[in-house]
Amino acid sequence: MTSTLIRRILKFGAKLQDQLLKQQSRHASINTIQHYFPAPKKGEHIIDSPFGQLSYPEMPIHEYVWETLQSYSHMIATECGVTGRKYTYAQARDYSSYIARSLLDMGLKPGDVLAIILPNLPESPIAFLGCLEAGIVITSVNPIYTVGVFQQIIPVILPMYHIYGMVTVMLSKMTTGGKLITLPKFTPESYVRVLERNPVTELMLVPPIVLFLTSSKLVKKHFLDHVTYITSGAAPLSDTDVERFYEKFSIARDKLKFRQGYGMTESSPVSLYEKTGTKYSSIGRPICGCQARLVDPITKKDVTTPRQTGELWIRGPHVMKGYLNNQKATEETLQDGWLLTGDIAYFDEDSDFFITDRLKELIKVKGFQVAPAELEALIRTHPNVEEAGVVGIPDDRSGEVPMAFVVLKEKGATKAEEIQDFVKGKVSEFKELRGGVRFVDSLLKNPSGKILRKKLKALLE
Repeated sequence: MTSTLIRRILKFGAKLQDQLLKQQSRHASINTIQHYFPAPKKGEHIIDSPFGQLSYPEMPIHEYVWETLQSYSHMIATECGVTGRKYTYAQARDYSSYIARSLLDMGLKPGDVLAIILPNLPESPIAFLGCLEAGIVITSVNPIYTVGVFQQIIPVILPMYHIYGMVTVMLSKMTTGGKLITLPKFTPESYVRVLERNPVTELMLVPPIVLFLTSSKLVKKHFLDHVTYITSGAAPLSDTDVERFYEKFSIARDKLKFRQGYGMTESSPVSLYEKTGTKYSSIGRPICGCQARLVDPITKKDVTTPRQTGELWIRGPHVMKGYLNNQKATEETLQDGWLLTGDIAYFDEDSDFFITDRLKELIKVKGFQVAPAELEALIRTHPNVEEAGVVGIPDDRSGEVPMAFVVLKEKGATKAEEIQDFVKGKVSEFKELRGGVRFVDSLLKNPSGKILRKKLKALLE
């Protein structure tokens, strides 16, 4: 679906939808449901949310978004950060209804699957909500790497087709009357311009953008004068990354706090969240109504000891029912109501969780498991390192050994041996970069900021 087609659809049947809008804005009450967990089975070490349970509204998403529309119908809902094209909430509500009816008139039926292939445009959330109103099942597709800046004094770096941008920002902010400023393509200059022109109070980011803010000369301290929280997700963020941010901007830690969360598309997305802003690298504890446990991937027994790693399993009403038309994948990912995340984690003495890495990406060195993210965080502390990606490469004696792909701040100023020596002594011997170091201009990542280690490995073939 192109933006031109959407604009054509938006023009259809404006007057015919007025009565529908009025009817759908008159909700006398909302039915809610309460979720209950079964009793733990023998051997399960379950960590409950310290925040208790919640009652959930039993209604379609699009109705929930528009429920309090009358309170901010005159306010701007979406605006293009490039052209200035904008829609008020009243217009957005009308136009999403136009899209819903037009899709049905075109022959689509509730339950049909439709792919939305759009960068971040002012029409993107309107198209999304219109599809939901028509009963269409949406699958989102990445057209290019894009950035969405959503302002309820909160700019967020994530495309709207990704679950982080889609739910945590787009849907939640539209529910409360937030203003969404969209950028169809990310450039450092365009994003910094948004920060400069909008006094934001919270930044919702991914680790590469935290690193960008720290290293870029374009970002000035006064751009962050009103920011009280920075939330990071989608990939692990280390303590050292946060410390470098504080050092650059000389901001008091009690004035601006870092918080990290964890989630997946399969869990809608957030499952754990660190609320205190005191444990920078922790993903915190399970959110309201969520339970978590760690399971040893080899023994299949629950982890009961703090700082012992295992695969993170979660369950709750926010977890998906399954993959559409893929029973095999569903059975592999869901077991007795538990979502097997594929991420390795541990909890500390306070029951706060920490992600170490993906289960499938751990490097096996002489039987020991090495987490790439741990080495990447260490390498980034080198004064001339911008970014780093670590993979395992085959080795006759050890099975695998770690190798690093490194982006330097000043090209040619650091040798590979210097990076290897920098790591030595700071980690156990089996974690050393015995696979060597390769300098690259940039790291391959997905739109959520995760390093594509499989593609880095492919560069060696």
